[in-house]
Amino acid sequence: MIHRLRLAILSASFVILYAGTLFGQGDIIINIHEPGTTRIKIGVPAFVKDQASPPAQQANLGEDFSRVIRDDLDFTGLFQVFAAPSQHNSSDSPLKAWEPLGVESVVRGAHKSLGQRVGFECALFDVESETRIVGRYYTGLPDDWRAIAHSFSDEIVYRYTGKRGIAHTQLAYLKAKGGTKEIHIMDYDGHNSYQLTFDKSIALSPDWSPDGKKLVFTSYRDHNPDVHMVDLGKRTYTRLSGYIGLNTTPAFSPDGKTLALTLSKDGNPELYLFTMANGGLTRLTRNSRVDTSPTWSPNGREIAFVSDRSGSPQIYVTDREGVNLRRLTYSGSYNTSPAWSPLGDKIAYVSLIGGRGEIFTISPTGSDVNRLTFNGGNEDPSWSPDGRYLAFSSKQLGQRDVYLMRDDGSGIKRVTFGGGDNMSPAWSP
Repeated sequence: MIHRLRLAILSASFVILYAGTLFGQGDIIINIHEPGTTRIKIGVPAFVKDQASPPAQQANLGEDFSRVIRDDLDFTGLFQVFAAPSQHNSSDSPLKAWEPLGVESVVRGAHKSLGQRVGFECALFDVESETRIVGRYYTGLPDDWRAIAHSFSDEIVYRYTGKRGIAHTQLAYLKAKGGTKEIHIMDYDGHNSYQLTFDKSIALSPDWSPDGKKLVFTSYRDHNPDVHMVDLGKRTYTRLSGYIGLNTTPAFSPDGKTLALTLSKDGNPELYLFTMANGGLTRLTRNSRVDTSPTWSPNGREIAFVSDRSGSPQIYVTDREGVNLRRLTYSGSYNTSPAWSPLGDKIAYVSLIGGRGEIFTISPTGSDVNRLTFNGGNEDPSWSPDGRYLAFSSKQLGQRDVYLMRDDGSGIKRVTFGGGDNMSPAWSP
């Protein structure tokens, strides 16, 4: 059963007020992966209320809107964010009042009521030159205000890095409660969560299609672990693979045409490729041990997976044709849950340390092993679409919840807060 299938497409309309660009000014675009990159100081004061708006409009909407932008920018690790200018500056210029703090750019804007809709005028200004870098005007339904704030946050990130931010993205995850596990979807920062499935059963291993319009997962709703798909646009629920035995850990290929998944229909669990167009199957692995948890390289040419063929679970990589197999992990006696970065340079995975899960990354060549977490009980890594952040589940505070962190393990942020155990996040495109 599907309830409230909701797309994350903002219902706002966009009108470009200013199309200026920072590109061409080589000292502006920053390398987000450069070690020791200095954070950009940016001011984000509360948006003002248009005088024409009726008193009934949400009184604190301007501050709430700005707080979302501040939180988005702070999480990126690229910005040092300020909420108010210096109180000791008598400058007549609202922008120059930020100079004592060393602020380089300032977000300014206003909001107003438009009958049944709301409008937001958003602009980013350079403090030194007092010129507008970019401006956007958004309208939408009253409940769209958080999505609008995320959109402008991503615009700011794009202006400084040349790459789209992730504030507009979502996380699918599992909520375990009362003996069931159902799929929920929320904004990347934990807000606007809603329940997607109501199967009163066990769901596992959600994965998004590359276009963000579908979710595949394993469900026990028909008393067997079968692979199902929800089409968020068409509002359909389809069983894709229902062979006797295991049908688990489905993963979309980068082009969305193929699923890699685990089937036990021919004996022990092996990896197969499932063609979305016609349901055709190609067997990928052949051995007497368990092969599971496939994850695709971003070019679609290789698949990393878990196998215990060496005697304990380890990460392996194979070509999509099932040849050129190589073992990736050698440190640790239990390594599982691989997730290949969209940038292609890292594979995140879970390794048991003292019997408790910790998240590591490793290069596809097996070098550069890097431990990201140190508090135990961490599982289920999933990359953001830009490859700069990871979602994961953790039991560090007693119950399992979903957290985010940057790709170096910094900036850990909790985004679910109880109501059952929350786990297995899957980051949308």
